[in-house]
Amino acid sequence: RLYANLSKIENYEVYKKSQIPDEYHYKSNVRIGDILIVGKIGYQIVVPGDRSSNLLGNHGYDNRAESMHP
Repeated sequence: RLYANLSKIENYEVYKKSQIPDEYHYKSNVRIGDILIVGKIGYQIVVPGDRSSNLLGNHGYDNRAESMHP
């Protein structure tokens, strides 16, 4: 049910652990939970009211995206 609800969010990719793309190299990692949420380019996941989210940069985006390259 959680996966189904998260999958409805437009600006994020949601994967069950078994569905994580191989290029992320996460599937076999014991530190990765049952669900992975990845923000699409231009979006990030933040905690409301957390001032540390006002960053100059971030990580976790798909490095295959052209906008991630100089």
